[in-house]
Amino acid sequence: MQFNQQDSQPEVSEHFVSVRHRKIFYTLQKIDDARVQLKCPAAEISRVIMNKDLPDWLMNLPRHVLENKKKQEKEYPHMIRFRVSKEDKEVIEKTAFDEGYASVSDYLRSLTLGDESGVRAYGRNRV
Repeated sequence: MQFNQQDSQPEVSEHFVSVRHRKIFYTLQKIDDARVQLKCPAAEISRVIMNKDLPDWLMNLPRHVLENKKKQEKEYPHMIRFRVSKEDKEVIEKTAFDEGYASVSDYLRSLTLGDESGVRAYGRNRV
């Protein structure tokens, strides 16, 4: 892991796992030689993990994502669908992830409904 010379903070490395043909993004940030910070908005995970436990966490990440998705489907049973270009979809997904939202739905819900949506971003940029 490389350190940023300007602020002496470890760089955040971005990764993804595939869950039901969708890319689920997560980040890893080195805390020290024995620990990393794992953040995955889609699974609502943001925690410090021992390096020796990281493989188990990553293997179980798809299960956490699916459990969180089921919870969201119960809270929000109605669906709105619309079409976008591949490029627009990638920009929307990246922006939602960068802003710390658990899903694109949460990001779009927050944009249109604001504070009334009850959705809060967390992660790198928001809490």
